[in-house]
Formats: sequence, structure tokens, C-alpha cells
Amino acid sequence: MAVGRKAFLFVGSERAGHAAAIYYSLVESCKANKVNPLTYLTYILSNARNKATQLPTPNEFSGLSAAHAGGCAI
Repeated sequence: MAVGRKAFLFVGSERAGHAAAIYYSLVESCKANKVNPLTYLTYILSNARNKATQLPTPNEFSGLSAAHAGGCAI
């Protein structure tokens, strides 16, 4: 991953490097699907503990209406 090559050297631990890679991947997926990354991550993190909610991928999230997604489209 070219985005985080230099940044991963100083993340502190291997576990933190994995977490950073996951977040980079999510943000880049959002950009590729024309979804606002902040809106997507806010939605995902606020609903992560709710077992009744099916969490969408960035591709599925871009298909949601603006009312449900909080105006996610860029």
C-alpha cells in the first residue's frame, strides 16, 4: 500500500499497524465508491455494537438514500 508505507514504520506496534491498514483501506474504498469517509466511519462506529443492524460495505453504503445515510454522497 503506497499510502501508508512510511507511516507504518512509526505506528508503535504490529497491532497498531494492522489497525492503521484497516482504516486506510476503508477510507480508500469510500473514495473509490464516492462516499464521504467521515460519514461512513461515523455511521459504522456508531452502529457497530447494535447486533440488529447489518453494517454496509462502502459500496452498499453509496447506494443508500441520502436520508438514511445522512447525505453521504460527495
